[in-house]
Amino acid sequence: MTMIADFKPFVGVHCETTTTGNLLQHARLSISEPMLFGLGEGIGFGIFSLKGMPAPFIGGRVKFEEVTKNAAANLGFDVEYRQTRSRKRAWENVASFVDEGTPVGVKLDCYFLDYFKTDFHFAAHYVTIHGY
Repeated sequence: MTMIADFKPFVGVHCETTTTGNLLQHARLSISEPMLFGLGEGIGFGIFSLKGMPAPFIGGRVKFEEVTKNAAANLGFDVEYRQTRSRKRAWENVASFVDEGTPVGVKLDCYFLDYFKTDFHFAAHYVTIHGY
């Protein structure tokens, strides 16, 4: 088992900002989750009223990964993104960083997580891997 010894979890309620907070905290930068949303320009506002809805939907946010991209740009950080269809290559990417002591933010399908009880696929859930 490989674990990053000095990893301290960032506690948040939104998966993308929690993952970003974990990565920044590991880099010795502690920013609150509301500040991450602000720096990430992540909150939008919209009202959607459609026939058949009992009440209008009020809410909104930017596209997936935009919170992280915007926060990094506003803080002057570079973010390295890797994407592959190969399970083997994906694991090699993750393990190489964790083995070097660097946590990795991963976008994945929450359908396959033991702790996430859904009956549908949602491939935009974010987690931080800091050990295996």
